Amino acid sequence: MTTSRSHFAADLIVTGSVSGPGRLQIDGRVDGEVSVGALAVGARGSLIGTVTAEQAEVAGSVTGSLRAASVTVAPEGFLSGVVEYERLGVAAGGRFEAECRPTAVPALQNGGSGSAARTARPLRARLVAG
Repeated sequence: MTTSRSHFAADLIVTGSVSGPGRLQIDGRVDGEVSVGALAVGARGSLIGTVTAEQAEVAGSVTGSLRAASVTVAPEGFLSGVVEYERLGVAAGGRFEAECRPTAVPALQNGGSGSAARTARPLRARLVAG
């Protein structure tokens, strides 16, 4: 089984909705809604909007809402907004300013939000690892 890969280059600005089952690498800017199997926001990339993914790696910046089974913020990454996750990691130097909502339901199986997915009360956190 081959997973498709897409790449938004540094000079690309996308406004609107992007969806697909594969991996998306963002090195440019996206304003809107992203629903993919795996998301990687590169060090120079930015995303403002709503994200649903099984896996999300943030080396650039993401602002808005992010729902993923696995979320990783890299040393140079910045994540701000509302984050629903099963597993969350913030590397030393990474910035994380978000309302945290741990969930036991995988991101794409529930199709978005819903109180049934939440296993804990939301927590507001501001963390600069390092």
